[in-house]
Parts: sequence; C-alpha cells; structure tokens
Amino acid sequence: HLIEVRDISIGQVPNEYEKAYEIIALCHDFGKYTSYFQDYLRDKKKSNLSNHGFISAVFSSYLGLIQFGEGNILPLIIYNTVLHHHGNIESFSTNLPNKFKDASRMNFPINVLEKIDIAYEQIEDMKKNIDFIKPDMNDLGILKEFEDFVLEERVIEKTLGKLKKLDLLSIRGLKTGKNYFVHQMLYSALISADKISASNIFIPEAKYTDYKTLNTIREDKFGKSTKSIDKIRTEIFETVLDNIEENYDKSHIFSITAPTGTGKTITGFFAALKLKELLGDDRKIIYSLPFTSIIEQNFDVLFDMFRGIDNFEQNYSSYIIKHHNLSTVEYESEYRDYTKTEAELLIENWSSGVIVTTFVQLLETLVGTRNRMLKKFNSIKGSIIILDEIQAIDIKYFDLVDYILRKACEYLDVRIIIMTATKPLILTDALELLEDSEKYFKCFKRTRLIPKIENVTIDDFIAEFIENLEEKSYMIVCNTIKESLEVYKNLKGIDRQVFYLSTNILPIHRKERILEIEERLQEDDNIILVSTQVVEAGVDLDFDVVIRDLGPIDSIIQCAGRCNRNNKNKIGDVYVYSIVDETGKKFGKYVYGNTLIDISGKLLE
Repeated sequence: HLIEVRDISIGQVPNEYEKAYEIIALCHDFGKYTSYFQDYLRDKKKSNLSNHGFISAVFSSYLGLIQFGEGNILPLIIYNTVLHHHGNIESFSTNLPNKFKDASRMNFPINVLEKIDIAYEQIEDMKKNIDFIKPDMNDLGILKEFEDFVLEERVIEKTLGKLKKLDLLSIRGLKTGKNYFVHQMLYSALISADKISASNIFIPEAKYTDYKTLNTIREDKFGKSTKSIDKIRTEIFETVLDNIEENYDKSHIFSITAPTGTGKTITGFFAALKLKELLGDDRKIIYSLPFTSIIEQNFDVLFDMFRGIDNFEQNYSSYIIKHHNLSTVEYESEYRDYTKTEAELLIENWSSGVIVTTFVQLLETLVGTRNRMLKKFNSIKGSIIILDEIQAIDIKYFDLVDYILRKACEYLDVRIIIMTATKPLILTDALELLEDSEKYFKCFKRTRLIPKIENVTIDDFIAEFIENLEEKSYMIVCNTIKESLEVYKNLKGIDRQVFYLSTNILPIHRKERILEIEERLQEDDNIILVSTQVVEAGVDLDFDVVIRDLGPIDSIIQCAGRCNRNNKNKIGDVYVYSIVDETGKKFGKYVYGNTLIDISGKLLE
C-alpha cells in the first residue's frame, strides 16, 4: 500500500518535491506497525493506541529533517500533511510546542501531550515487534532511520521543537504564497492516492478531444446563421478565436466581455479548447459557474456536442463530467461498471478531460482545508479554468479570489478565461479577447430601464402590477426567498399561469421547470415567472417585461439580459422597484447590505 501510494501520485508532484512526497507516501501509515493497530484490524478493538496519524507524522518529519536539514520548510509541511491525512487540515502551530529551544512538557498544548504519551507507548510496542517490522523498513529503504528513531531519547519533543523553529521561520516566506501551494500539492497527492489505493479502483485515462473535431460538430449542429443575433454571435465567436490564436502566449489570464445572450458558453469553451491545442498539452478544461441550475444547462449544451464523437456514449465520463453537491453520482466507462462509491471517488478526483462545476467546488479547493475538497487540488494543475459570470462572486472575496487565481497561474501553470457581460474589478489586467466589445453593447437596443424607486410594500406592488398587466410575458425578480414566496402567493389567484423559481426548489425540479418555461416562452405564452437571483446569470429565458427589486447595478443589468434576449421585439421594458418589508427595510439590504443598495438607488435617481 505504501509503495502504491507513492507510485500513484509521484508524477503529479514537481521534481524538486518528489523526495518529500516519497517520504510522505512511505511513512504516512507508519503508526500501523503496532500490535494495537493489528488488533483493531482483526477484532475491531479501537483505542487511542490504535490511532496512527500523530506517530506517522512525527516519523515522517524526522526523516524530512535528515533529508532536507533544519533550515528547509519541507519537514514541517511533511509533518502537517501526514498528521491530517484522515481529517481536515489545521494550522501548524496547533500541534507544536509554543517554543522551539529546550521544549519541555509544559510547552505543549494538553491535546498534543496526550498524543506524545500515546506515541511513546507505540514506540515501545514497535521495539517488542522490531523483528517483524525491520524487513519492511529495509524494503522501503529507511531501516537505519527507523532504528535510530525508536532508540533515540525524547525523539518526539526534539523533532517537534525543530519543527516549531521552522514554523516561526516560515511566516517570513508567506508573502510569496509558494509554501501554501507546495503544502496543498503534497497533501492532495497523498489523500487522493491513499483513497485510490485503499479502494483498489481502476482509474480510467481522462480523454481529450481536439478543437477541429468538436468545431466540425458545432458547425453541423448550428448550421449557417440566419437571424441578426446569430450573425452577431458568429462574429463574436470568430473574433475571440482569432485573438486567442494571436495572443495565447502573451498572458495567463484572458477575458471575454460581451452582452448577455451572445453565446459566451460556446465561445468561451472553444476559446479554451483552442488554447489547449496551442499550448500543446492535454490540459483539463474546468468550466466553473455560480449556480447549479446553469451548470445543468451548460453541461447539457456541451454534452450534446460531445455526442458527435465516436465511442463517446460508452466512455462519456472520461470526456466530460459535472460536479456539484447535488449532481447525479455516475461514472460511465466501457472498461468497468463502477459502484456509486467508486463513481463518487472518480468524480471528486476530477478524473475527466472536461469538468463542469461550481465556484464553490473550485474556490474551496484552491482556498480550503477540507480533506474531501482537496483531493482534486492537483487536478487543477496545468488546467484551463473558465470562470463564467464571475460577477456572481461576493465582492468581499474579490481580493482573495484575485490573489489565489494569480498564484494558481504562477505555481500550478493554470490559464484562466473570465466571461461576463458586467465585468467586475477582479483580474483587471486580463487580456481582453473581444477588444472592441463596446460596439456589440452599442448595437443592441433590446431594453430600456425604467426606475420606480420610491419605496413600496409587497401589497402595493402587487396591486400596481395587476392593474397594469398586459398581454405580455413577465419575469419578477425578488431579493429574498421570503419576498419571492409572498409575491408568488399573491399572484397565484390571477387569470394567468404563474411559475416560481428559487434555490429552495430541488435542482431536478428547477431544471424541469426552466425547460417548461422555455417551451412556453417559445410558444409566445404570456406567462409570469416569480424568481430570486437564480435567473440572473446564464439562464436562457426571454421575457417581454422584466421587473427587478432594487439590487446592485450589475445584477439589474444581468436581469435585463432575460428581457428581449433574442432581439425579437422592438424594445423590452425593465422596471426597477424598491420593495420594502413590514418594517420599511428594503429587501435588497438583507442580501447586499446598505452600501451597494444605496449606491444603486443614487445612480438610478
């Protein structure tokens, strides 16, 4: 098992860290070489003495100090990686003494003292069974280090004292972010290999398609454009693809800023596909979106194109998977029928050429401590990340997200394409692939904005809405679920079909409802949809009139993208109301806080 864990992931680790990973892999289960753990295996007798994480971490770091010396950060990273390989990561200092020189028992936290006492009992047990253990240590090439470790006086306190010194020194190097990325790479390599080895699972090769094959399928599928909006979509597609070809080696970060409804899903994906081809590597494409509802929609669009590839249906999971907390757990391969647990493991490792996922999955892997999330950290290495509707990230995280994505480009050789109609102040030096995008915004006269921002209650709003109701389709976008349910309840009795959408509906039902709404709109039915912000980004719906409760300006613009989206009408009306609760507080302030709502109100005035 130890050798297999080494061999599974050693290729994921940069050359300069291979030795550190080898120590981690070969020693991460060192603490299982006790009679206490053997009893647990045979008779399920679990006790503190059968725990193996702490003693394995100390022994690993002991080897790390011999290999790299006391001035290198790697022994500390080795310690923390092994210590937490069965749980979530904690800060180094949680499991170290509070001083490094002559550390005595009083310098350790109580929980660590307990672990130290247990570890010494485990060492005594190893000494009794040393003749059984030595052949394995010899085969692993660490026999001398093992014998020295179990015989050395106060070996644990001395080792942890040296690690504390490294902990204090490492703080000086935090500004570069390099130590963080090394730590996460080694941790991800260990936990993913450990689970794969323990499950005895066959990992299929990720499959990649080339740009030419998929583009031929795209051209056959969509044919020649006839409508004026289709011609604009084609022009944007060709401009972006030409620019990626010219500039692929001039930046790691690119942007596509284009109006809503101009085909960014397809354009961005093919830009990533072309970039992969130009860089000359089999790089994963990670297509990341804010909401599960649009993941389903965009996944279906891409999946539909992939169907044109020979032998795709039998191996589709090797080509493309979707991954979010509510997605179906299935992994299709002609080589093996995977159980649900095995399929989950493959999906969580992102074992596929294209991954369609959420910002949560991506960003909590890049900035995270959770074991389950970090299995796929190394799958991000060398990938092309598409961030669709990036404005949906909360503004308070912009600095952090900006920092971690830039560092991912630097340390993980990542490329990034951000796409939106309302580009926020994040990754501001991205190379724009649609440099004359303003002309496309100007050529659309799809909507007009009508602010009605005196405060109104829900009852007053409903009364005014019903009084002015025309033979048109309407979408009403609320700020909170409570507000949306109340609006929906008040409209249900009118002589018009009223639909409801928000995140409190199961994704499978949401998907079905979006498809039904789409069909009804294509048939020119004058339906009404009451929704929350879930429709703001990427949902391909087209209403005659949109009403938005006061929110941030970019959210209002995104909602306007669901009005006269396909340029069918002369002009569509987008109304902005300021709806308040029974206390007189704007519903928008519950979601966006005071500042953004006040700014929007002033701008609209």
